[in-house]
Amino acid sequence: MTQPTPALSTSSFIAQNYRFLLFGFLLMGIGNFGQTYFIALYRMDMQIYFGLSDIGFSNLYSAMTLLSSLALLYTGQFIDKWSASRVAGLVVVALALSCLAMGFSQSLLTLAIALFMLRHFGQGLTAHTATTAISRAYSGYRGRSLSVVQLGYASCESVFPFMATALLVWAGWQQNWILFAGAVLLLLPIIVYLAKFEPPRDTTANTTPDTSPPEINVVFHATRKDVLRDIRFYLVLPLYLASPFFLTGMFFNNVLLAEERGWSLNLLATAFAFYAIVKIVLLPLSGYLIDRFQAIRVLPFAAFPLAGAFGVLLLPQDMFGTATPIIYLGLCGVHVELMTIAAGGLWVELFGTKHLGSIRSMISMVGIFSTAAAPIVFGYVLAYFDFTILSGAAIIYIAFAAGLAFLLPRLKVAVNR
Repeated sequence: MTQPTPALSTSSFIAQNYRFLLFGFLLMGIGNFGQTYFIALYRMDMQIYFGLSDIGFSNLYSAMTLLSSLALLYTGQFIDKWSASRVAGLVVVALALSCLAMGFSQSLLTLAIALFMLRHFGQGLTAHTATTAISRAYSGYRGRSLSVVQLGYASCESVFPFMATALLVWAGWQQNWILFAGAVLLLLPIIVYLAKFEPPRDTTANTTPDTSPPEINVVFHATRKDVLRDIRFYLVLPLYLASPFFLTGMFFNNVLLAEERGWSLNLLATAFAFYAIVKIVLLPLSGYLIDRFQAIRVLPFAAFPLAGAFGVLLLPQDMFGTATPIIYLGLCGVHVELMTIAAGGLWVELFGTKHLGSIRSMISMVGIFSTAAAPIVFGYVLAYFDFTILSGAAIIYIAFAAGLAFLLPRLKVAVNR
């Protein structure tokens, strides 16, 4: 009888698998070039160069984001059929071309193409490829391995704004994007090389022992059609969408919130720095919780800090003084970290790994739709109501969504159907 493989300590696991984990770390990191916060740093330069109003640029950006999410339904499936090295190589080359397209953009058409490519290959496929490959590679260490990969995103998120600010002093905005393309290409051979250390998909357990509790009602080899017929998908969807929708809407209107609450922009910037630090500090803990208790059980608890963040906005403005925005964004950081790692492992626990790329691309598309809709919805709501009313409505929604998510572990479904 085969004896179970002894569990590895976290440090031993990382030491044995550092090359493939570094692959995910780097891929997540360069995906920041396609994130909204980074593109927004060049927004005013783009608007002036192309003669676009705020509304005009927002509409163009939202349209390209929606198109990129639709394309992900098709391109997101390749990670199920090809090796991680092949998919990653194509994604990195495409991301470099996206940066070049922005650098050489001369018309609204070429700007639209560049925005589509940056959103699709930057925000979309880099994260999709990294998290899908890592999620299916390590069962008992899924949470901790995802936390290592997410550290790549968080690290670059804290550095990229300073990099962009410094480069804008030295060169024009389009020259910046050409430099970014060069930087991405320099990482191409490293990322492709590291991707070749992907564990064999059918023998992963031999090298990375499963230390997690038994999977709960896993539907192995589920397809998109299986997911769409599974009631658990619809129970978890409201909470899954709460994070991208509410945080995108709030962050998009941060200046308005600061004006309403009397916060200075410097104070807001300090609060955002704390938000980033909280996410980085919580990475090891969130990964451990997923491995110890499973994502399906941890996910509902991610709703509490988000509800708490909106609860802070319901309190009298002078209750915490200048600490208010720091507490508010700190709680947002706790929520984002728990939600990101939990969501990374949830779909594997529920639907298996064979069609994980296809399933994740469909779910990511829904999430991106919510981020595209948030600025529009929040714009209409804030035209008639203040942030206090909005926060109260958000708490009610989050409580309802969390209640549905708490039902997940109790549902019985057919396995291997």
